[in-house]
Amino acid sequence: MLLTKPHIKKLAIAALAVIMLPMAESCHSDDDDVVVAEAYGHLLYSSDLQELTKNMSPEDSATAADNYINQWIQQTVVLEQANSSIKKSFEKELEAYRNSLLIYEYEQQVIKERLDTTVSEKELSEYYFANEENFTLQTSIVKCMYVKFPKDAQVISGVKKLMEKRKLSDEEMDAIQKDAAIYAMDYNFDVDTWMPFYKLQTQVPITTYNEELFLKNNSTIEISDSSSTWLVKFLEYRLAKEVSPLSFEREHIKSIILNSRRIDIIKEMQMELLRDAEKENMIKKYKIRQI
Repeated sequence: MLLTKPHIKKLAIAALAVIMLPMAESCHSDDDDVVVAEAYGHLLYSSDLQELTKNMSPEDSATAADNYINQWIQQTVVLEQANSSIKKSFEKELEAYRNSLLIYEYEQQVIKERLDTTVSEKELSEYYFANEENFTLQTSIVKCMYVKFPKDAQVISGVKKLMEKRKLSDEEMDAIQKDAAIYAMDYNFDVDTWMPFYKLQTQVPITTYNEELFLKNNSTIEISDSSSTWLVKFLEYRLAKEVSPLSFEREHIKSIILNSRRIDIIKEMQMELLRDAEKENMIKKYKIRQI
């Protein structure tokens, strides 16, 4: 079983609630350790606060320690009442948590030893085209370049003229980038990377009530406010609900493939251990008697 961290955390909550009191009273072997709080005979020692207040200023340390003590007292009082009211034994739950944690840690160790994290372009493309219908965009994405200039920058008109060209030569792109490096307040020339349209709107103050019409009707735009001018050139776009391009899904697909490998590794490890146990006659199954 491939356990997840959230699963482990849920198991831990019940276990930690039961074992907190003995833990609080077991960390005081130092003779200089002093009691800082007591509730129903349970003691909290200064050593329990050392890790909490490490590297803090005296003021922050005092505040953190006081908060921890108050929380400990409240927790201890509630646990004391729970211990006296609830007669259920939690031994099975604690054992189940311990077993789950051990299995989880062993699985992670095996995965670390065996997992090949290299995913080839062939594997990515094969998975993408075999599952293309599953890669539907939830939001519009664009490939674009933009430059933000001070409003009075003299190079704006020249850069705008170049960006309005349907296709830029390497020399023209170099000219834009040089002007941006000298005069621009912000810019993006990563023209090969898809960007969610809403993310672009956090960089450039684009306002539109219809993304589809906006993207279809604008290849370049100029936006100005009282102090700045933004020039944007759209190179490609894909609309929400359309099929997402492979380049946009690359990391997502890689994570899917790696997770599939992790599952396969765990299954393989389980089968290996079962085969070894059977060879060593360490497994016996007995007929269940009918009651």
